[in-house]
Amino acid sequence: MNQGNWNLETVHGEIFRLEKLSCSPLIAAQLMKFLEKPNPSTTDLVEWISLDQILTARILKLANSRNYGFSKHISTLNLAIITIGLQPLKDLLRSITVIDQFSDTVVMNRKENREIFSHSICVAEGARRLAALVDYQTSGEAYIAGLLHDIGRQILTQMYPEDYRLACRHSQNQSIPACEAEKHILDCDHGQVGGWLARSWNFPDNLIDTIENHHQPQNSSCDKKLTYLVHLANLICHSMDRPDDDLAIPNHSDLESEILEKFKKHFLVNGRSLQDFQQLFEIKNRKYSIAS
Repeated sequence: MNQGNWNLETVHGEIFRLEKLSCSPLIAAQLMKFLEKPNPSTTDLVEWISLDQILTARILKLANSRNYGFSKHISTLNLAIITIGLQPLKDLLRSITVIDQFSDTVVMNRKENREIFSHSICVAEGARRLAALVDYQTSGEAYIAGLLHDIGRQILTQMYPEDYRLACRHSQNQSIPACEAEKHILDCDHGQVGGWLARSWNFPDNLIDTIENHHQPQNSSCDKKLTYLVHLANLICHSMDRPDDDLAIPNHSDLESEILEKFKKHFLVNGRSLQDFQQLFEIKNRKYSIAS
């Protein structure tokens, strides 16, 4: 059901032509301080960048551009930095962090933006640790897929804040999952929106597939294992928090059982309890924690 002037074909075209999104001002401010150091290390640079899905996405966009000849092949930050080069990367980061700040007009509110930020990091770290458990070949790729899984929410928040507010309110008022509410109000969900951007920015097919299908991993047609890693990490992170509107599952025990059964079914790992998972995925306070 379209609202107001919302037109799905127009939105699709706007997202495909989108050149940039704004990064978190909190990370931008810290990154600027870091870049002012005489000899910032590449390792620390990757640490900072990997905390922000927008910074990460924009660097992957550059690395996968046709200018470098590796379109749709770069799926990790380390490889992206090697491709771009350290000095050009620093120049890019300086321009991004100086110019691209969230404004009050595009942030739904500080609390909601902070929740998206925290959740993305949680899922990224969870996917990386799950990847290690099941011997997925590239844990860094799992981290990136987890970090970017909800980039569609950032797009909707920044580009169409009023329409997205309607979808969020519909989810809350009707007690239905966010994806269902988004489709009802916007005729698409955040997974589809994120997939459109990932395609237009020449991301590798497995990242596009995971972003699009992280809520419906059974629909994955490229790298089902990666999609399930992110899907399960997403569920685990939600299970450690309050029951979330994105899931609309009021009983944590139901969600816990679902996680355990899916893990055992798709990765053939037996004899592990959900408590083991929660301890594994518990995200401790980090030096990059978000200011309250």
